Amino acid sequence: MTEDEQLVDALGEAAFRTMGPLTGLAADAGLSLTQLRVLAILRDRRLRIGDLAQYLGLEKSTMTGLVARAEKKGCSRGSRTRTTPARWTS
Repeated sequence: MTEDEQLVDALGEAAFRTMGPLTGLAADAGLSLTQLRVLAILRDRRLRIGDLAQYLGLEKSTMTGLVARAEKKGCSRGSRTRTTPARWTS
């Protein structure tokens, strides 16, 4: 096995070992894994919906729905002003 193949295998195993516990953690909090990822991204920054969607590889409409559901649960909040676009934070 080449070094690149070993790296791919190691990364795949790490992802597998990480996703299971994260999925359980999200479920315990009543969140999807994607919502948990959104909150992790927003924990130390404020982003526009479009930027957040691009970062996660999602459509803007999908991201809007995810953030709206997180906001309804009290997990995130948006802010808007007349001079700046909406930004979201956890």
